[in-house]
Amino acid sequence: MKKILFVIAAAAMMLVGCTKELTQKVDKIEKDLASLETRVAELEKSLNSEVANLKTLIDAVEKKIVVASATQTSNGWELVLTDGKKVTLTNGKDGANGTNGTNGTNGKDGKDGHTPVVGIKAENGVLYLTVDGEFILVDGAKVPATGATGENGAAGADALELNVMSLCTRKSYTYGDFEKMHEAIVANVAGKINIPIIVKLGANISNPVALADSLYARGAKGVVLFNRFYPTDIDIDKMSFTMSSPFTTSSDLSQSIRWAGIITASVPQLPVAVSGGVDSYKGIVKSILSGASAVEVASAIMKNGAGWITQANEALATWQKEKGYGTINEYKGKMNAADPENADRLMRTQFLKYFSEIH
Repeated sequence: MKKILFVIAAAAMMLVGCTKELTQKVDKIEKDLASLETRVAELEKSLNSEVANLKTLIDAVEKKIVVASATQTSNGWELVLTDGKKVTLTNGKDGANGTNGTNGTNGKDGKDGHTPVVGIKAENGVLYLTVDGEFILVDGAKVPATGATGENGAAGADALELNVMSLCTRKSYTYGDFEKMHEAIVANVAGKINIPIIVKLGANISNPVALADSLYARGAKGVVLFNRFYPTDIDIDKMSFTMSSPFTTSSDLSQSIRWAGIITASVPQLPVAVSGGVDSYKGIVKSILSGASAVEVASAIMKNGAGWITQANEALATWQKEKGYGTINEYKGKMNAADPENADRLMRTQFLKYFSEIH
């Protein structure tokens, strides 16, 4: 009887041991299945995303929509279509290593996963879409990666003129602050736009040559001489301030052509425009002779209408022909300060010689 009980107890112990081992194996299988389900779900999500992207591309081709731009990312490409839609294509990832076998040797490495790699390849100067290095074909034709040239955009500004003008009236003024203000403005604007900057200066600059050279170094592509102060006057009957004539006359031209002649000789790489006092073709000729590359005209046009421009150009052409000049460049700067004799005239500050010639 005891022998029978011993056998039953031994069998029970073996059964418990087998059950525990079986439970451990079942738990491991369940964990492996859960891991596999997670990987399958991730793969399914990735495939769904790639299929959706490929469908977007196929729909775009059927609708004759092409890629407007293509940007390579760290793991693929981001395409922007001409209808505004974006398509993100990612490269395939390496497959994960296989799990270890049960009570056996380690499993073999899994095979690399494969997600189609969409790229761009040039042929005869044209970019086309590719999959795994092969051209994508639709009805036998390659799919271009760029669209046709769009229409020209609206015209923008060719240049920007900065109208800088101020009266320095502070007793605490430090010499040079006014000029430094011009320099700071030009440097700041030049760093933010990509079109030429022209600076219109006031006539109250102590040394226009030094300032013009400094502005050129900070990005200015030209200067205009000169801005005009508000023409203040006083009505002595009403004892109130009033404004004198807002229009310039030929008598206002002298200051501008003097400094145009001096600056174009000292800073020849910087174009100069003359403003104020150009009331006929003669003012244009004088400005060009002093070295100006352009003139700004307002008063003459406001008084005579836009037809003044045509008349002035025709008169200028006639003068050129009479003088034997074929182009403006043939006489531009002919009377600037580069010639010592001209410099003597342009830099004259006293009236002694003028009065000595009066009889």
